[in-house]
Amino acid sequence: MKEVYLDNSATTMAYRSVGELVQKVMCEDYGNPSSMHNKGVEAEKYIKEAKETFARLWKVQEKEVYFTSGGTESDNMALIGAARANKRAGNHLITSSIEHPAIINTMRFLEEEEGFRVTYLPVDQYGRIRLDALQEALCEDTILVSIMYVNNEMGAVEPVAEIGKLIKSIRPDIYFHVDAIQAYGKYVIRPKKEGIDLMSVSGHKIHGPKGVGFLYVDEKVRIKPIIFGGGQQKGMRSGTENVPGCAGLGMAVREIYKDHDERVERLYALKDRLVQGLSSLEGVTVHGRTGRDSAPQIVSAGFEGVRAEVLLHALEDRGIYVSSGSACSCTEDAVSPAACRPSQRRVSAMGSGAAMAAASPSAALRAKMHSAANSTAASRNGLTCPCPRAGSGVLLRMAAPPSGCFYHYMPGRVQNSAQSQRGCALLGCSCHALQKTFSAGQPAQLRHTQLWLQGSVDGSPQQGRAVDHDYLEARLKIYEGDTLLGELKPQRRMYDKFGTMQFSEVDVVPGLGNELYASFLGLDENASVLIRFSVEPLVNWMWIGGTLMCLFPFLMLARGRKKQTPEAGSDAPADNGPQA
Repeated sequence: MKEVYLDNSATTMAYRSVGELVQKVMCEDYGNPSSMHNKGVEAEKYIKEAKETFARLWKVQEKEVYFTSGGTESDNMALIGAARANKRAGNHLITSSIEHPAIINTMRFLEEEEGFRVTYLPVDQYGRIRLDALQEALCEDTILVSIMYVNNEMGAVEPVAEIGKLIKSIRPDIYFHVDAIQAYGKYVIRPKKEGIDLMSVSGHKIHGPKGVGFLYVDEKVRIKPIIFGGGQQKGMRSGTENVPGCAGLGMAVREIYKDHDERVERLYALKDRLVQGLSSLEGVTVHGRTGRDSAPQIVSAGFEGVRAEVLLHALEDRGIYVSSGSACSCTEDAVSPAACRPSQRRVSAMGSGAAMAAASPSAALRAKMHSAANSTAASRNGLTCPCPRAGSGVLLRMAAPPSGCFYHYMPGRVQNSAQSQRGCALLGCSCHALQKTFSAGQPAQLRHTQLWLQGSVDGSPQQGRAVDHDYLEARLKIYEGDTLLGELKPQRRMYDKFGTMQFSEVDVVPGLGNELYASFLGLDENASVLIRFSVEPLVNWMWIGGTLMCLFPFLMLARGRKKQTPEAGSDAPADNGPQA
């Protein structure tokens, strides 16, 4: 059976010439490049040749190229190294809301562990950042901007050259990092011409070996190492170089840029043919841009009413290999908003548009939280990690959740055509969690196992100010039949010391059997309140049982001591054991 591999953005098959070279270096030229003998010198030549290749293609210097273990390490080295080295100049970092986890999670680490302030830029319906949002986010404390060149799930191409020009026109000392792992091999990139100060590339996305990549660092960039050891690569990346990987990567780069224009045109032709075929099918939606202003190797399609895994395995049985999401988020139950139709997108965790904020009684606070959501929480709003990078084929990303059910990673609202326009999304297909949108003053009903929940929003959400935070509060009354079970007042908070980061304060209706939890996830453009309900069975009994288990040893100890103590006034002799 003939195989059709459409998952090149996850990884590629290495060129035959790459495999042969890697085997030769591993088995014949296996010396340590740091050794002074001939074997070491021969090994070092492979590293120099690879650097010469990169420098020639990029129009940069060889000393500005550093080998790493892959794209993730390159991203970490760029962000953490540059942030730590320039912390005295400022503590503000900027990235987009659809970055790879190697960027998003590193930014979160810098934000939560090292005290940096991070702005997550929103994107439009095609996954492109807005330059005006970037310009507004830049400030005196900004030291680094990190934007991916090509998005892996939608194929959106970011205006990298325009971004670089904008940054340098405002503050030339702000570093611009580009995750080019998906773009390299598809575009001819000139870092210095495009205003790029740091750039990450991975080998196994361009028919090279796995476990190797490189990072371009402009000689003017101040950066600290994040790996320490023997001082290889001028102390920037210690550890014995992966000589077979470096040699193979150099070979892959030389091969992929042969007849480059013809290769790219062939990819676009294949993409156009695939998009045309998919668009002719009933119930299939092709997401994002599909022309020459999108990446040539990525197609994202949604199939209505079909489980992604079912479709994936059905195609696999016919020798067709596709992805149902990012390979780096295979452990995440998530659907990327980038894979949703424009009407389905909820980039902001608060979900509130400018018009709603202006018309609302809580306009000032909502506008503040909306802005913060765009900058901070957007990246956590159902956005899966952009992982698979550019290969030579066409990536078909399946965005096909179960019918009536969406795997939802973080706060936000995704709609299904089978539901009402104001319907609910079932989180993680769990029967113990429901997500519902309530309109102000309008009751709504949810079926949750055997319990009917009737919630009514008591007017618009209440805004307020506590000692150290602003908040919005939703007020809901929960009924079972005509019986009032309780009133829930979940909040959405923004603490002063955490800048633009938002938090959900959960409220609980206690019970010995089931406890009802409510989380205020945000607002949509219609001033509706998005609430997540969950029922936790027997939670209090677990606490009671745990408490009794902790008290049991003390009760037994007290009982034992009571038995050993003689009663007051007793004439009974003490038991001193057998008498002589």
